[in-house]
Amino acid sequence: MFGLILQSAILTFFNQQNSIKAVYNLDGSSSNDYSSMAFTAPIAVAAYQQKSEFQNLSEKLRKQVYDDTLSKNYYADTLKVLAALMIDNELK
Repeated sequence: MFGLILQSAILTFFNQQNSIKAVYNLDGSSSNDYSSMAFTAPIAVAAYQQKSEFQNLSEKLRKQVYDDTLSKNYYADTLKVLAALMIDNELK
């Protein structure tokens, strides 16, 4: 139960952002302008898991996971593919 409450709070925060950045300060401001699927893909899966509550965020991030080209960064690209597979298979 606590996990879903925390996940919901995190998704509420990201739902208010224009894009997901790599690093945030405790006050919610981003420390840089860098974004990567290494950070976006896990949030996309979490948003999809709660798509009834975060439909717009879920759709926006799902589209980003599917549409962004591979970055040639092994870690980020691996998380992107895993996120796409989880979303395609309804998180199974």
